[in-house]
Amino acid sequence: MNSLTPSSLPRFRTSAIALLLSLAFNSSAHAADLPLKVDYTHSKLEAAAKASMHSFTAVVTSYDAQITIDDATHRPTSAKISFDFNAVKTDDTKRDREMLHWLEHDKIPACSFTLSALTPLEANRYTATGKLTLHGQTRDLSFPVSLTHEAATHTYSIDGETVLDTRNFALPIIRKFGLLTVKPELTVRFHVQGQLTK
Repeated sequence: MNSLTPSSLPRFRTSAIALLLSLAFNSSAHAADLPLKVDYTHSKLEAAAKASMHSFTAVVTSYDAQITIDDATHRPTSAKISFDFNAVKTDDTKRDREMLHWLEHDKIPACSFTLSALTPLEANRYTATGKLTLHGQTRDLSFPVSLTHEAATHTYSIDGETVLDTRNFALPIIRKFGLLTVKPELTVRFHVQGQLTK
């Protein structure tokens, strides 16, 4: 039977450390962060607004979503969504022009959200926390999201909704003719769908 002697202890410690490092490396290699190939045809990003006499929805027709997923836990590990306000349409050309003027689009054309944390709540439900940059102002933002995963097709669906007060981003309340007022609270909804790129 082999026994450890004082002279063999250094070699034993070195071998043990090497084994632990190897196990740690192999574990991290299996839990890879993989990019999500977003299916923009089946994804959407929009904001619902309410005015004194009517309501309307602004749809982001083109945006960039960069998302990575942990292949082991099936949870997003990073996410950034950005777009130019030229891509936001309300089904009213005049209103779209006025919106760009209100946003000072010629000076500050883009908007972005960067995820910093994802906290589990219950089955398939999380709290997303990150930074939203709008009208040159960056604010902390937290909101609930749901995540579903279809194992057979490696398809992920991420849904969320939150209310933004545009006054927090140095934007004035829109008033026209002393009668029409657009409320500063916007209800933002999104659905992002895609498959892992392996």
